[in-house]
Amino acid sequence: MDFSYFVQGGFYALATVWTVQIRIPQVITRAASFEYGNNGTTQSLLSGIREGMKYVLSQKLIMALLVLGLAPVLLGMPFTSLMPIFAIEVFHGDANTQGLLLTMLGVGALMGALAMASLGKWQGSGKLLIAGAAGFGLSLALFAYSPVLSIAMFFVFLAGVFNTSYSSQNMTMLQLLTPSELRGRVLGIRLLDKGLQPLGSVLAGALASFLGGPAAVAIMGVSCFLLAIVVGLSVRSLWRLKAPVKEKEPGLQLYVLPGE
Repeated sequence: MDFSYFVQGGFYALATVWTVQIRIPQVITRAASFEYGNNGTTQSLLSGIREGMKYVLSQKLIMALLVLGLAPVLLGMPFTSLMPIFAIEVFHGDANTQGLLLTMLGVGALMGALAMASLGKWQGSGKLLIAGAAGFGLSLALFAYSPVLSIAMFFVFLAGVFNTSYSSQNMTMLQLLTPSELRGRVLGIRLLDKGLQPLGSVLAGALASFLGGPAAVAIMGVSCFLLAIVVGLSVRSLWRLKAPVKEKEPGLQLYVLPGE
């Protein structure tokens, strides 16, 4: 088990070395004029954040994508912190049992990524995004009360598949929908997920201490499922979204189909 930490540390070290080697050209370009006040002049950090938030709050579709991208990370993904409860108390196993569950999550995530890559230029679809987010929540709820380990492993696998699929869809759509001069600020908000999962782990632990691990994960899964359904019904343009990914003019390729 200790060896795995050395492997992870080695990959982080390699990533650090590759990042340090990146050389950014010292070229200053004037940003395109934008509705929210970016006229090409240098902005302060606070004004840039304010401009990005103003754009997000004014765009219902962007807000819906951010909610679908961030809320499941807070409400659902922290279920991994409760795996020891399932491994030891529910399935009466040990560290190997937990390793099997987490391995199936990783395998599912890999399969989900490969499946999304195989879709080619039709990776961005509102229907697939909503289905993936809802499927992730439903998989967690079913995992919570799985009667045997093999069934639990299957639903954890599905959770990994759905999580990766909707996350990649979400990131694709955000980048295609957002104007280039604001893309960095919007993606900065989206990348808050790195800090939300530890916060969600605290909430998951609190739920588990009062209700038990299975009940806590079931509540988390149902919350993610209902969130996806509510967002999909509230923002109908998201449901009809199509995003063929092309090499030319990537910011102009996402469109909403007429009412279906």
